Amino acid sequence: MERVQFKVNGKQCSVGCEVDSDTTLLDYLRETLKLCGTKYMCLEGGCGACMITATKNNKDVPQAINSCLVSVTSCQEWDIKTIEFIGNRLKGYHPLQKVLADCHGSQCGYCTPGWIMAMYSLLQTKKPTMLEIENSFGSNICRCTGYRPILQAFKKFASDAHNSYEISDIEDLKICDKSGDVCSRSNCSELDWCMVSKNDILNEILHIELSDKRHWYRVHTLSDVFGIWHEKGTESYMLVAGNTGKGVYPILEYPNLLIDVTGISELKGFYVDQNLVIGAGNTLTDVMKIFKTVSATEYFNYLIGLNDHLQLVAHLAVRNLATIAGNLILKNQHPEFKSDIFIILETVGAQITIMTAIGQSETLTLQNFLKEDMKGKIIMNVLLPPLNESHKIVTFKIMPRAQNAHAIVNAGFLYKINENQNQVISCRIVYGGLSAKFNRSWKTERYLVGKSLFLNETLQDALEILENEIIVTENLPDPPVQSRKIIALGLFYKGLISLCPSTVLHPRYRSGTVKLHEKRPVSEGQQVFDTNPILWPLSKAIPKLDALIQCAGESEYTDDIQALSGEVYAAFVLTTVALGTIEKIDPSEALKEPGVIAFYSASDIPGVNSFTPPVNEFYLCNEELLCNGEVKFYNQPLGIIVAKSQKIANKATTLVKVSYSNVRNPVYDIKFAKNDPSKVTLLDSRDATMRGNDISKIIKGDNTVYGQYHFAMETLLCLTRPTEEGLQLFVTTQWIDTVQQVISRMLEIGHQRIDIYVRRLGGSFGLKMSRASQVAAACALVAYKLNRPCRFINTLSTNMRAVGKRLPCSTNFEIGVNNKGVIQYMNYELYSDNGYVLNEPFLNMTFESFTNCYRTDSWNYKAFNGLTDTPSNTWCRSPGSLEKIAMAELIMEQISYELNQDPIEVRLANLDPIFRDDINEILKTIKVNSDYAERLVSVEKFNSNNRWKKRGLRFSFLKWAPFGYPHLNIEGAFIMGVGYWTSENLVVDGQTGELLTNRTWDYWVPQARDIPQDFRIYFREKSFSRELIFGAKGTGEPATCMGIAVPIAMRQAVSAARLESGVPSTNWFPIDGPYTVDKIALSCATRIEDFKFY
Repeated sequence: MERVQFKVNGKQCSVGCEVDSDTTLLDYLRETLKLCGTKYMCLEGGCGACMITATKNNKDVPQAINSCLVSVTSCQEWDIKTIEFIGNRLKGYHPLQKVLADCHGSQCGYCTPGWIMAMYSLLQTKKPTMLEIENSFGSNICRCTGYRPILQAFKKFASDAHNSYEISDIEDLKICDKSGDVCSRSNCSELDWCMVSKNDILNEILHIELSDKRHWYRVHTLSDVFGIWHEKGTESYMLVAGNTGKGVYPILEYPNLLIDVTGISELKGFYVDQNLVIGAGNTLTDVMKIFKTVSATEYFNYLIGLNDHLQLVAHLAVRNLATIAGNLILKNQHPEFKSDIFIILETVGAQITIMTAIGQSETLTLQNFLKEDMKGKIIMNVLLPPLNESHKIVTFKIMPRAQNAHAIVNAGFLYKINENQNQVISCRIVYGGLSAKFNRSWKTERYLVGKSLFLNETLQDALEILENEIIVTENLPDPPVQSRKIIALGLFYKGLISLCPSTVLHPRYRSGTVKLHEKRPVSEGQQVFDTNPILWPLSKAIPKLDALIQCAGESEYTDDIQALSGEVYAAFVLTTVALGTIEKIDPSEALKEPGVIAFYSASDIPGVNSFTPPVNEFYLCNEELLCNGEVKFYNQPLGIIVAKSQKIANKATTLVKVSYSNVRNPVYDIKFAKNDPSKVTLLDSRDATMRGNDISKIIKGDNTVYGQYHFAMETLLCLTRPTEEGLQLFVTTQWIDTVQQVISRMLEIGHQRIDIYVRRLGGSFGLKMSRASQVAAACALVAYKLNRPCRFINTLSTNMRAVGKRLPCSTNFEIGVNNKGVIQYMNYELYSDNGYVLNEPFLNMTFESFTNCYRTDSWNYKAFNGLTDTPSNTWCRSPGSLEKIAMAELIMEQISYELNQDPIEVRLANLDPIFRDDINEILKTIKVNSDYAERLVSVEKFNSNNRWKKRGLRFSFLKWAPFGYPHLNIEGAFIMGVGYWTSENLVVDGQTGELLTNRTWDYWVPQARDIPQDFRIYFREKSFSRELIFGAKGTGEPATCMGIAVPIAMRQAVSAARLESGVPSTNWFPIDGPYTVDKIALSCATRIEDFKFY
């Protein structure tokens, strides 16, 4: 019986016919080897929780790998290390683990093993600099810490760190399998022997019939592949290398033939004849090494720039798996795919060789390759041409965050220039992200040939042709057409000024050549606070008590609890309309699927069909556990599939057929719902107690902010087992008594028969306050019905689709102010979007925040509860208060802009006298510590001297009073606020109400390179928080609210850009948050005629 052989933590392992095509390395580690230190969340390579280290064969260096992407059958001859191997309580903890714990880099701890493994892998390859370390973590997400303490810890191991830590790890030394000595790799007579595996020697095809009847092959030659196709056909197959494509286009069911091509030497390596010929099976990491090596060769130094672009593709761990061929095949199969590999290859005029049969091959241009039917064909290699110094190349990738995101628009430009006259001999203009059918600007290319490139007249004529030529189509959730179009035109200009001789380019335009993310230096941060050593250990800063076991993967989370005898798995079936009536649910096809056990709907619930408790001050009504006929929102849970594995359950949910009647279009946006009287209810109002008469200007306007997904690294899940008394549940919840009440009502059993256990949570931020009860109730229902243990794990996509989020909010206002910006009267309406039902009354809880820290006597305030056809919105860091505080700050900003007044003075003029002394004290401290006056002058000077880069410097004020759950991190809370205001954009299909940004591929939380470059936090001297936490510096919600400072600073920069286009800064412009890249691009009001060289 043939098996795939590999090592895990030094122990020999193998898999064969007992695994199926869906079994990943992550599954094998957690479920078979019970190595639960390796975590998971997104299951698509986007979060980093699943990181391990692997040496793919004896010749390779250890690399970081996303274990959720790799099929376990792909691991032939791999040497795998997990967090358990790196360090533990028995053999001692690794320096990385100790330092990260000491530097407060582990909070909830769920993401921590992934961070450790990513850094451990990096240190196996080289001794990186601090900047290299910061640039290496596009693979990992942390929602708790704000990244600063993690980076601070890891930079202690950098080559350029002061007193850099050294690591000497005996486990990392290679032991010779023959001699038993430490392998020197050089000076070894056995080197060739130990580098060759048994399969390589025998050159045999490995064939395994998997448990789901798929056939797995590991081949060694291209002829092997064609032999399999000849025998088995090409109707259902997949060539497997890194399998990273499933992170782009999820695979619900694998084809019949799975052919592992990673062992084909013909697809590896490179050589240079006239062209640089790179094997298509090289990973992107391999390609980057090849580019670096060959760039020293004449005619190939342009590879340096291409290498820089590859740094922006996915992240390091994905690049360690993904191949050139895999990326290009995705582009062939999905023309809309924004392939950076296609962009850079097409820009330089590369070609590819495909094998069409044994002994037959064909060389194609990239344009012809896109039209080629690749069934039964293999990409063999890529040919990059030699280009002399007359060829000028620039490429760009515009992303929604600094790292690990697909392009909004990407582009490449090549100009062959007669350098004496700057005359264009030939050129190539390539775009991605505009439409599936447009990637080359042929008309613009033809126009430029023969033209003198760096003349304003040439530039403007080319822009006119390009603007009319490019085809941009609507493709949700991509940004709107107009924003992508202006970005595309801007990149054309940016490319030209990047190449323009400095003697020609006007100094004010030079800043337009800068790539901000690539020029960013190492970040730094600090927390400044007083402590009294006399009181120590009281008031002494100490690491979290279980930080070290979290860093070692030894802390147990709910899904780390081992499988119970007879355990089943469950998943929600979701509606596919937003509003309508369910006429029939037909689960018959799902129930035929092998491994599916049962289906339950609302009719199977013995008691109350609700996952919320009896009405109380926090819950005003019931929310359906399962839809009982009338659909309230798109992707509302309507049923539960039960199966023998989670993957079978997830797949089977798509096989349940549901018919609907009376289907209607939803209202999902509070900005429009507020105008419908049936959708809003007045909660409360406050009348002004005074009205001033010194009115020099009346300002009218509205603002809208939208939702935010919590993005806790640990998903919502529950494990339930029947007991002799009733049920025992292990739940990811912050509110255990609510879970108990819900299940008691639903199953009609006493509270005393329901035991709830929570050891720790992998992040929450409000997600696990009330929404965890839905998963727990569903899980309990299954266990109760079947009398078997049940594990219910919501996928990230199900969480984002079916679960409520931060409450969106919209305002209308009319303000009368004097010439200093003092509010004389304010008519103010605030509408809070509760989703389809008003249940958790956040407006009530945070009513006193409506003016933030400003005077209330002149405000006529009305607060409305709004309803939309969306999931019921819920607790999320600073619920209710964040929106109110932000809206008040935006009003102060608008007053300052329209009156051309200092925004600080406007705020101070409207400040509530109760808070004046406190805020003035804090304001003075910040002004001094930040060198505010000097920086303000610097910003103004920079904006005056630079046309294409602008800066902003702004304050936000805050009074914190409302009820809230005390999170204990400032930096993480602030960065969550930054994400809310800059990159976390929820895009909904306006016709159906479907949330389209429902996974890591298109919902972007901040990462390590998105935090402030200089992040300083000052605790107020002699401050005391609250008795509940004994005065500790435990805070989170206020810092999230302070995230508003970022968009208002960005707004100042945008305003400076608009001024260059002739738009007065006193003209307020609306941006409904978040301030994403595409919204900023449009708001700058850039005029194409302003694109100039001189």
